Amino acid sequence: MPEPTTFHFYLSRPYRRVVSVVLGVFIFLFLLVFLPYGVDNYNPRHQYTWEFVSEMALFMFLTTGLAWILEVWVKPRLLKQARWQEVGAWSAALLLVLGLGSFLLYNWLGDWHDFSLKSAFSFIGNCATILVFPLVGTFFYFHYQALNRSFRQMHLQWEAAPDRLIHFEGQGSGDRLSIAASDFRYAQAQDNYVALYFLRNGALKKELLRTTLAELLQQAGETELLRCHRSFVVNLRQVRSFSGGNPLELFLDGVESPIRVSRSYREAVLNRLRTAALKG
Repeated sequence: MPEPTTFHFYLSRPYRRVVSVVLGVFIFLFLLVFLPYGVDNYNPRHQYTWEFVSEMALFMFLTTGLAWILEVWVKPRLLKQARWQEVGAWSAALLLVLGLGSFLLYNWLGDWHDFSLKSAFSFIGNCATILVFPLVGTFFYFHYQALNRSFRQMHLQWEAAPDRLIHFEGQGSGDRLSIAASDFRYAQAQDNYVALYFLRNGALKKELLRTTLAELLQQAGETELLRCHRSFVVNLRQVRSFSGGNPLELFLDGVESPIRVSRSYREAVLNRLRTAALKG
């Protein structure tokens, strides 16, 4: 029996942030275009004034704000996987909350002139009909991008190697950190510090050291640490696949977002990956 389709991008930070903004912008543009043609029954003048535009902007801010709270804060705590049933259920709940929020704002702007249960159901249904377009559009755009990346990926297989500790040192006397090679994923330059990302109890953790990537590589002395960008160093053995497109992207085991390879490091990275894969 085939495994159910799981949409990993649906739980990613980029998707959650983008869909929140897209929903708000879409409802704002929709209201600007269609409200002057009879939908706005609390402003019979139907004129484009600053007051009118600012009131329509309130719907944008409300929609984006509610969607942001639900997508960024609530969704990660409720959804642990994203199959068709989770996507459908979450989308319905999201549209319900956004529709209810817009209904309350609509009545507040209209001095509660249409505040009734019947109107609420009708208003929520209308909002859902409008917002389903950007919601579906965003979903399939990210789905297409995920399929495209998957199609262009080249997968790597590594032989098991004895685990060992990688020792990192910062500029301070007590600025030291030892991480198992099987847990360390990548390092990222952040101003005067380097952020070390590694797995602990199945979750990606972060520690800061006051140093530079160049010093980090020199001190660690690890041949499997690979510089792929002026701001990134990756653990070569944790690269599970890479895309051959432009830009080149490295996909690390246990890391949600790919690490981009800059043009100046592209050929060197590809050579290291090919060589390491042959040895592995």
